[in-house]
Amino acid sequence: AERWDDLAETYEAHLDVATADAERLELLAKLGDVKRQHQRDLEGALATYRRALTLDTRHEASRRALEALLESDDTPTRREAADILLPIYDTEGEHQKLLRVMDIQIASTDDPQQRVELLERATQVAESSLGDKNRAYDYAARVAKAAIGHVDLRPRLDRLDNLAGATGRHAEQGRLLSDIAPDVFDGDQQLLVTLNIHD
Repeated sequence: AERWDDLAETYEAHLDVATADAERLELLAKLGDVKRQHQRDLEGALATYRRALTLDTRHEASRRALEALLESDDTPTRREAADILLPIYDTEGEHQKLLRVMDIQIASTDDPQQRVELLERATQVAESSLGDKNRAYDYAARVAKAAIGHVDLRPRLDRLDNLAGATGRHAEQGRLLSDIAPDVFDGDQQLLVTLNIHD
């Protein structure tokens, strides 16, 4: 362990004097790997890879390391790695990868409002960017469940209905709405759900 501590300190010292971006990127990736693989300092590793990608969002070694951390058993680590990669994937139009990190964010948030917002964004990416209406329907169905008691259901149900029509999944939509109707306590919203149930 002491050997890895010494190596990390060496990399830090070199970073202090390195001036070229290429050299700094190489040192940051190596330092991040020492923290991640040998010191078990995942928080420190994430911060180091973030520094590297601030210099160059295309830095392959740091991106690969963060993508490995998306598989971590530690939920906060997965979430942080997803938070770092999301704007990069979004900017580059990497829509499959974007949905992967959004799925991690959705699974790891305790905020119902944020979950609805993330699911709605994922619906948009799946439908508009990927042209995958079935996947968009799956997200929209999750939006309908997550929205109960937190936001207005009407626009969410309209979108679900449109996607059900586009994918031939009206029967599935009807079952979903029948399942969630008892959980809707607002009278107007419950009537809305009931009227949206297709035979």
